[in-house]
Amino acid sequence: MLKVLENDPLAALGQRRPRWLSGIVGGARPSRYSKSPALWNTLFGKLGLDAAFVAFDLPRAEDMSTFLKAFLDEPGALDLTVTNPYKATAWKALSSLAPAHGWSLAASYRVEVLGCLNHLIVDRECGRLVADNTDGVGMLRALEAALGPVRTGGVPQTQRLAGQRALVVGAGGAGAAIGLELVRSGVDLTLVDIAATDARALAERLAPYAAIPIGSGDWSLISRVAPRCGIIISAISAGSPLGAADIARLPADTLFADTRYGATAEFARAAGEAGRSSNGRVIDGQAMLFGQFVAAAALACPIAGVKIESLEQAVAEMEGR
Repeated sequence: MLKVLENDPLAALGQRRPRWLSGIVGGARPSRYSKSPALWNTLFGKLGLDAAFVAFDLPRAEDMSTFLKAFLDEPGALDLTVTNPYKATAWKALSSLAPAHGWSLAASYRVEVLGCLNHLIVDRECGRLVADNTDGVGMLRALEAALGPVRTGGVPQTQRLAGQRALVVGAGGAGAAIGLELVRSGVDLTLVDIAATDARALAERLAPYAAIPIGSGDWSLISRVAPRCGIIISAISAGSPLGAADIARLPADTLFADTRYGATAEFARAAGEAGRSSNGRVIDGQAMLFGQFVAAAALACPIAGVKIESLEQAVAEMEGR
């Protein structure tokens, strides 16, 4: 596709391109680790769409504009997932690229507040690009599923997060996106980061969207706040904010969530070692990823002519419901 890429995923598709093309782009070689292609290609298969989802390895941030233009020039371009470390870079590039090439640009409030995107939806018929950030949405969906349904008048309904107390460790991109959705859901939030100034800056940025004052500080707050929080989320890139012994001392109904998955999900692993996995109160980044995927699919698939009912059925099948 482009010399700026380390790989050529389109070559594997052969001479006949699918009607619709989606993909993921990142700097840490998503072709080697990302689970997004398997999710999207499974969905396309269930929907009977002539579509393919591929992974693009882009080693240099300065080539993002060149890459985005090439992707948008693909006749079947539908959805592009942007992963680390390019979420802010992609939004900045798209902001100047779209109007220069005659596209109208619609950005969600999440993108406007956070200054970064992780999904770009291409609506060629309307000449419109839709930018969204589904990190926080994905985590909220995972949290609600883990909390389980409540019954209202005998009818199971999704348990609301409003009124819950949550601790988010990490004030970077993932922590910011999750924090935004939590406070908009009425959660009593505390933000913690190694650098207290970063946590406080994020708390100030999210304050206009919070009905309850946001607590913030450095890691010394964790041991004091964690016992009072029903939800603890690790949004850090390495390590674990609590060890297994610390986790074992917390209330039995505490919900532990990690934004990472696989071997890197050290917080989820520590919670498992503390015996917390047996009650379904430990989730890792795979649950968050699935929620991100569902939110993006709801934007992209209707453009390809998919009915919402068909999409919901396919997603339910993928979840085993």
